[in-house]
Amino acid sequence: MIKKTIRYFTKIKWIISLLLLPVTLVHAADDYQFYFSSTFNIGFSDVEDIKNTAPINGNIQTVKDDDVTGGFSGAVGYKWQKFRIEAEYLWRYRLDFGGQFEVDTTDSTNFGANIQTQSIMLNALWDFENQTKFTPYIGGGVGWTEHDAEITRGNLVTGTSTRLDTTTDNIAWALKIGTTYSFSNNWYAVLSYSYVDLGDMELGPFADGGRVDAEYISHDVALGLIYHF
Repeated sequence: MIKKTIRYFTKIKWIISLLLLPVTLVHAADDYQFYFSSTFNIGFSDVEDIKNTAPINGNIQTVKDDDVTGGFSGAVGYKWQKFRIEAEYLWRYRLDFGGQFEVDTTDSTNFGANIQTQSIMLNALWDFENQTKFTPYIGGGVGWTEHDAEITRGNLVTGTSTRLDTTTDNIAWALKIGTTYSFSNNWYAVLSYSYVDLGDMELGPFADGGRVDAEYISHDVALGLIYHF
């Protein structure tokens, strides 16, 4: 656990170092600001493109391939005129996925997984400034994600089951649209929607080589606060 935490903060350190690089390139103090944001996220998440590897045989009869997930994010950002760049950390809990792989009465597998996800993203955003307190924006991001899965695999013929914990690292990307609302000189509310591709999950392999792979996507709605320094 300690080693994993150190690894997370090492990745955050490098992303923030990239984030601060523009400071050396911009000299007009009135045109830029640092900020911090924190949001609560609700994700309408889906598991797609499910593939199984023998001896987990047969076609999946999906029991559950979508779920509502919750999470919290924090970001350190830098705004220069209408452009923003930020390093964002998101903890997402949890996606429940399950199904049965059926061949016949002699070969049928029950498969379920609970997946917790952590992501670090580097986002680029463009603000559409106007004369109101609302500032719409669009943007996107790319980064790294880690899926921690607790898997249960059962044999429906023999009644036996096996448990396995796995971790998958992958590349993630997102498209974002939202708006901020200024209610003081430094404080802003933010509401946003994101389409997030969280990459592939490798659920396995078990001791016999059986594995299930799937793609994880989510439609996220976020509500939070931004503080400009």
